[in-house]
Amino acid sequence: MSYPAKLPKKAILNIRGDISRAVKKGKRIQGKYCCMIRVSEGIIRPSKNDETSANLWNHKKLGPKFAVLVKKKCGSAVKRNRMKRIVREFFRNNKELFMGEEAVVFALENRVEDEADFKKELEVLSGKNL
Repeated sequence: MSYPAKLPKKAILNIRGDISRAVKKGKRIQGKYCCMIRVSEGIIRPSKNDETSANLWNHKKLGPKFAVLVKKKCGSAVKRNRMKRIVREFFRNNKELFMGEEAVVFALENRVEDEADFKKELEVLSGKNL
């Protein structure tokens, strides 16, 4: 049995300050089940022109970063974790759609009853052609 490739840790946005900066300065796209916040380059990480950051960050190598935020009203822990797994898998399979951004934050807001509808909504919000 072979398992699919794992999402690298460097693709996960896990610093609280970076997440709050993304929520404040990002472009919000609202859907039925979730809200996608896309952040342009230079807000989360140091800009490419900054000489001190040039050695620290290679933007093309690192690619986009993202975080998944789920409210408790979305269901039990099992359902919330299932939704997070779906979002992470979607992001891993469609990284090329987010290459212009530094962070994508999915904030799940409503209880998801149908996983197929949720997956279609992720495709629509990300701009992927159906």
